Amino acid sequence: MRRLLNAGANRDLFTACASGDLRQTRIELQTCRDEPLGIHLLPLLHFAVVNDDLPMLEALIRDGVAVNPAGAALSPLHSAVAQDDRVMLEVLLAAGGDPNAQDAFGSSVLDWAADLHGIDSAQFAVLGQSR
Repeated sequence: MRRLLNAGANRDLFTACASGDLRQTRIELQTCRDEPLGIHLLPLLHFAVVNDDLPMLEALIRDGVAVNPAGAALSPLHSAVAQDDRVMLEVLLAAGGDPNAQDAFGSSVLDWAADLHGIDSAQFAVLGQSR
């Protein structure tokens, strides 16, 4: 990411989030009217999750960024399941993340947990308890 930015790539809301720049992310977030969706309709919180940036995730949730964004190709919970990150999963669930949320192809977060980690996995158990 840094090399791209140093080479002159545009810095926007999503690159600020992906690069861990909370101050710039908050500045860019102020210009959004709707729930921010990035490339491929990925929600803003996805970028914090895939970058394993728990402070960014928690700050954005406190700032009111939706954990169940309408129109997103997948939910931040899908991203946490794919990353196999139980802490992020629990943070998103505590913030109201929906384990029944569906991706663009109709697969729920629970479907992803079962497919990626098995129905006996800790992730599947955590998601099942939150229903």
